[in-house]
Amino acid sequence: MNKETIETHFEIPINDASYICVYYQPTGSDGQPHPDPNIFFAIGCMWYMVGSSMFCVFYFGIRCYSQIRNSIAQTANASLAVKSLQSQLFNALVVQTVIPVVLMYIPIGILFFFPMVIWELPFTTSFVGYTIALYPAIDPLPNMIIIRFYRRAIIDYLLTEIVSQTYDVLSGVVFVMQSKCLLLITDIIIMSMEQ
Repeated sequence: MNKETIETHFEIPINDASYICVYYQPTGSDGQPHPDPNIFFAIGCMWYMVGSSMFCVFYFGIRCYSQIRNSIAQTANASLAVKSLQSQLFNALVVQTVIPVVLMYIPIGILFFFPMVIWELPFTTSFVGYTIALYPAIDPLPNMIIIRFYRRAIIDYLLTEIVSQTYDVLSGVVFVMQSKCLLLITDIIIMSMEQ
């Protein structure tokens, strides 16, 4: 929909619209809302895509969980390091399963369900765009935080950078102090020569 269509059809200035959704039940000639079967079919296809995606996330998450648990059970004589790594991978898997549910599936579900049943949303819906945009940035974080090897590498890198930058700042301060001392000495020499 373009700006003119929204402003003429809905009689709302585009600047006052914070959210544009599917018009599920257009007003009929009798002035009452009537469900549009084409719209509901299209939304059914969207719900199918969201539902099948969510099913895949949970199905493969449960499969990975069972495989990891079976692997741990079969390797009773495995080292503590291997068991610890498998446990860390499992915890990261659980968190990475929860992240898309919280940041994508629930907000999109709310966004499409409430207008479908003609319920007014009691809050602004602009958060949905933010949560969906935030998802790719947050998704790899569980691996970096939960898995010990990644966590140590990141901490080591950050500490190295902090120490390096601190050294650069300190050496810059020393250089500036040396330069000012040289300028002061030069000024003293020039003054003494002028007298």
